[in-house]
Amino acid sequence: MRLGGVKGCVVHEKEEFQSVLEAALADKENAIVAITEKLFNLMPDYIMERKLRESLPLIVKIPDRHGRKETSEDMMRYISEAMGIKF
Repeated sequence: MRLGGVKGCVVHEKEEFQSVLEAALADKENAIVAITEKLFNLMPDYIMERKLRESLPLIVKIPDRHGRKETSEDMMRYISEAMGIKF
């Protein structure tokens, strides 16, 4: 994703994730925040509440490198729909 100009941060622990997520959501330059399924599952209630309360940035759950845990659209379709880009 970096090759496409997408900035990112790698986190593994809940506390670190919460801190990075808050910073990403507070940054007015961000229109989309993509979160892997694994990280989403660390704080699902908070993320869903935030998605319902705020319209921007758009929070998108994407599959991680270990594969999907549920049946959903693939990562490229999420990105293309969210950004309006055709691959």
